[in-house]
Amino acid sequence: MIGKNVKLYDMVLQFLRTLFLRTRNVHYCTLRAELLMSLHDLDISEICSVDPCHK
Repeated sequence: MIGKNVKLYDMVLQFLRTLFLRTRNVHYCTLRAELLMSLHDLDISEICSVDPCHK
């Protein structure tokens, strides 16, 4: 879906942030974490290395 495209990943995160701020639905936060963990499992270091939540 996102592959190694950091710009696309940032756009998806911005969209999730916007949805969360509008709805206060914590499931958007869970989706963000799941997306990051999926990228980690796929060993996509281009994105994992720049995401501050991946430590």
